[in-house]
Amino acid sequence: MQKTIIFCVRDIHSELVANELNNLYAQWCKINNKNPCAHFAFKCTSQSDGSDYISDMKGSKTDYFIATTVDLLSTGVDIPAVRNIVFFRYVKSPISFHQMVGRGTRLAENKLMFTIYDYTDATRLFGNKFISKPPQQSDGGNGGGESVKIIQIDGIDVEVTSEGRYLLTEVDGSIKRVSIDEYKKGLANKILKETTSFEDFLRKWINPIERHQMLVDLVLGGYSIETIRQVEDLREYDLYDILISIAYDKNPMKRNERIFDFQHKQRNWLSSLPQETKDVIIAIIDQFAFQGTDSIENDQLFKVYDVVKAGGVKALNKGGDAVKLLQEVKLRLFAA
Repeated sequence: MQKTIIFCVRDIHSELVANELNNLYAQWCKINNKNPCAHFAFKCTSQSDGSDYISDMKGSKTDYFIATTVDLLSTGVDIPAVRNIVFFRYVKSPISFHQMVGRGTRLAENKLMFTIYDYTDATRLFGNKFISKPPQQSDGGNGGGESVKIIQIDGIDVEVTSEGRYLLTEVDGSIKRVSIDEYKKGLANKILKETTSFEDFLRKWINPIERHQMLVDLVLGGYSIETIRQVEDLREYDLYDILISIAYDKNPMKRNERIFDFQHKQRNWLSSLPQETKDVIIAIIDQFAFQGTDSIENDQLFKVYDVVKAGGVKALNKGGDAVKLLQEVKLRLFAA
């Protein structure tokens, strides 16, 4: 029951980690005959208005112990009691890494040390020198020079100017200004180098382990798909559609469009299955509308109300082996 910050990959990752920790905590309380606190682990991200809980975490000694976040707690937040910093996300920038670690360095009563739990080799960045960013220009309101605004998305700086949008990213050991088109071209080249064909990419995508490794390799290679999604306002698209449009010149579909396309093109296949199996598949596919691929692969899928109501795993098994059938569903969804 120590104050802890866990840095996660995305908003849904933060939510899943918080849910799992609360489940483990509830089990621990039951086994040890303890009364659970009101708030143990909680999601603290910009998308969830997580900043509302920062003061609770800072001030309370009896609850709000574990914050799962993406970037919200990496800078500008002072919670002296934090004793654990946990890396569940991959970090490329030494500056970002030291800012995250800095959340644990604050002094507090009876606090002599803090612990870093590193699951992503983030601590490799200890000792790496910081690389300065190009100076930010401004017209100063007198019409001279170029007005520049810098925003940060997923740890990547995006420079917005009157000429266009650029990413400030590391190239050959130094920070350089790269246009969005150049960034996408480099990302496409990396994907094409790592896969033999679109079919190979699709096969890897529907395999959770291979997809995770592919996305990790992209992040470690300096490419953030989430950055492109936000800069290009593609929030209604799954990462799958963004990647196939960049690397394979495929027409991307919004999440709800892909669901509709699946139900239309796969209607004959769905009709060949037992009605209970069909119903639960439709309930599973409907979850895709919320968080895309992550929604149909997380551990909570068969606890979702609509999926449970449709029959859950038992109904899925009536159409064959549930694991193989779920793989077939994903294949048909993404090939639709």
